[in-house]
Amino acid sequence: MKKLKFNLFYFIFLEILIDDQELTINLNNALFKAAKETQTRLINSMIDIEFSGSTLLVLFIKDCKLAVLNVGDSRAVVGKKSLVKKIWEQSPLSKDHKPENLEENLRIVKAGGRIEKFKDLQGKESGPTRVWFSKDNSYGISMSRSLGDTIAKNYGVTWEPGLIKAFYSLYLISENLKEIKEFDLEDEIKFIVLGSDGLWEVLDNSEVFY
Repeated sequence: MKKLKFNLFYFIFLEILIDDQELTINLNNALFKAAKETQTRLINSMIDIEFSGSTLLVLFIKDCKLAVLNVGDSRAVVGKKSLVKKIWEQSPLSKDHKPENLEENLRIVKAGGRIEKFKDLQGKESGPTRVWFSKDNSYGISMSRSLGDTIAKNYGVTWEPGLIKAFYSLYLISENLKEIKEFDLEDEIKFIVLGSDGLWEVLDNSEVFY
């Protein structure tokens, strides 16, 4: 899938976010609105985004809070050095939006999308699971949420990140949390890795940290 040039994409998002007066009052709402307005501006622009789009992964630090917004299959993972156990621990701060995930699958199928891997003329599967928009395999997208990709929006692929406010605990992050999260920064947090599927499809969280 052709990607939008990230400079233009993030300039739009950051411009909207910084200008939002709610940023200092309700960070989660400001992030959500910035994602929505970015999608709207892209649609109303001269940029061809029918078959072009991008993931969105934002980590925003304000005072002693850290907020994470995710749209797509990029991922943020935090690394902690336990003061009690004296060992390194890691945990994801976001959830990948993949079409094979149950919640994503149900939405896409309901909208008329088809979910499967690419098949050659002999029916042999290859590559990642994708959302297909027609009965042939001429075009498919390997994530279930993105900005841009307006054709895919007709088949259940959405720009929405979801919304939740949660305070950070390494042991309390669960799979059903939505994709905007707010955490307390802790002394144990030493670093955070943000990466696209190009990283996470090759290495799992533990391999990146250890």
